[in-house]
Amino acid sequence: MQNMNQFSNQPSKTDRNWLIIFIVVAVTIIISSMTFNIATKEVVPTQVNTQKEATPGFEFTQSIQNNFGTPLEVKKTEFGTEYSYKSEFPTHNTKVVVSDQNIVLFVSERLSFNQNHTLKSYITEFGQPQLVLSYVKISDSVKANVFLNAGLVVFAHIKDGTVQAIWSFEPTTEDKFMSSWGKELTVEENGPEAF
Repeated sequence: MQNMNQFSNQPSKTDRNWLIIFIVVAVTIIISSMTFNIATKEVVPTQVNTQKEATPGFEFTQSIQNNFGTPLEVKKTEFGTEYSYKSEFPTHNTKVVVSDQNIVLFVSERLSFNQNHTLKSYITEFGQPQLVLSYVKISDSVKANVFLNAGLVVFAHIKDGTVQAIWSFEPTTEDKFMSSWGKELTVEENGPEAF
């Protein structure tokens, strides 16, 4: 009688083996799932056209938005939603244009003067710009140097090459650029020098 009570109160060796196998399989599945989720999260690369972690072609996440601060203005444009933020340059805001799917399309940032930040470093990295254009909203002494393959426009002073502003966009063709972000840029001189 005592022998029967032992069997009825304790799980058999087979039951314990199945329980151990079940626990090992469950833990393996949970760890694999967590590893898969971590490995498949999209990591936004830092590229040459990345500004404050906003990279054209990638999501405008809340943490990236926080890098810019609170928007001063939000408005709809023909390309998407444009966020305006305070910039280093007191009279010009940083602009970020985002698609309806919350993907960064374009970033425009005016920069404070820094004699060490020059066009030469961009030419060294990317070669000569594909386009050198004028922009009526910036001085005649500044040219828009367009690096289509890098997704950059570098506005630099003609005299010393110091960079005044940067535009970032997804790399594109000349035609697509000129019909979108480059609409206000021209090949003509926009000041008295043209005469």
